[in-house]
Amino acid sequence: IPHVSKIRGPWSVEFSPDERLLASASYDGVRLWDTARGHELAQLPTVGPVYSALFSPDGRELITCGSRGVQRWPLTIGTNDATMSVDPSEPLSSDLGYWNAALSTDGQVFAYVHGDGTTVWKNGRRAFFLAQAQARVVAVSPDGRWVASASPGNSETKLWDARTGKRVWTRHPPPRSGMVNLAFTPDSQWLVTGASEEFQFWNARTGEAGRRFPRRGA
Repeated sequence: IPHVSKIRGPWSVEFSPDERLLASASYDGVRLWDTARGHELAQLPTVGPVYSALFSPDGRELITCGSRGVQRWPLTIGTNDATMSVDPSEPLSSDLGYWNAALSTDGQVFAYVHGDGTTVWKNGRRAFFLAQAQARVVAVSPDGRWVASASPGNSETKLWDARTGKRVWTRHPPPRSGMVNLAFTPDSQWLVTGASEEFQFWNARTGEAGRRFPRRGA
């Protein structure tokens, strides 16, 4: 989609469950794109930067996290996929700070980073605050069992049990590894940390290191 490359950012992109839409979150808000034609369908009337935009499991809503908090946006797509309307948003949280957000496959576990930690919602209600200095990145396993958060400033990655809010393990990537990004494998068995020099797999249940993929020159 050539239009996206002209935007500063985007900081995150997300496909809808049916892959017909792409949401890009950037300094000027959120744009929605038709993946088949590459056309921009809508720009959400957000205020300020948006760092994450996540589709609900049915694709009928978009959850955004940005400088003005967490908001839910109902979406209506035209029958020919060429038109879209966005209803007024519903504020979910007014927490402020640097944002990154993640959602389980069924939409029941939602987590976002702000301040010095991660807030976890379960079944539509705030459940836990997971304290972590300089927390900036978060991931939720597809099955909703685990929440992982990272502090790139001190290269610290933590994994939490989403059922209890208790920390399971902490790992420290190699020094000078750079920015840490997080993702779970589709089966929720492994957490992958991505840094400037390598991708490392970690067993979510035990914290044991698995396969490592160097990325020199990437």
